[in-house]
Amino acid sequence: MQYLVSVGYGEEREERLGWLCEHGYQGSLDSSYPYGVVVVDCGSFFGGNVTCFAAYCSTGRHVLDWNEWLLMNE
Repeated sequence: MQYLVSVGYGEEREERLGWLCEHGYQGSLDSSYPYGVVVVDCGSFFGGNVTCFAAYCSTGRHVLDWNEWLLMNE
């Protein structure tokens, strides 16, 4: 299942994306990626855009806080 997960910006984002990679998630983001949210799905992560985020939220789901996502995936 796909989740929109808040990873923040700057050093916080680097740490969280590093965590994902260390735990077997495949993906990378260009340093110019402007959003503090990524899509996490089936062992991978990737960036999205405003249209993608709006479509996701239109189904009643919401952007998960990093800690909320961690708890769901223990």
